[in-house]
Amino acid sequence: MYRVERVRPAKDRPVFTNQKVEGEDCVALIFPLFFGRFMPDLQRAYDNAIEKAPAGTLSLSNGEVYNRGFFLPPLFFIRCVVVSGLPSTE
Repeated sequence: MYRVERVRPAKDRPVFTNQKVEGEDCVALIFPLFFGRFMPDLQRAYDNAIEKAPAGTLSLSNGEVYNRGFFLPPLFFIRCVVVSGLPSTE
């Protein structure tokens, strides 16, 4: 099973470049164990996207936040939160 959920923020900022960047944070669960954390961290995903952006980027414009997951019954589950958008200097 593969599931994607998307939420689009309403506020837009001036764009620095038209090259879209994407960052993600994932956790893996192998029943009955999990490694490190149970939920992916939105701040880590955002920081990862900013690290991949060109120099001078301060935030993201026209951004999206969505969940991505992979489930292999009955034992294996990967859950990710993904942040993507256009680099902005504002």
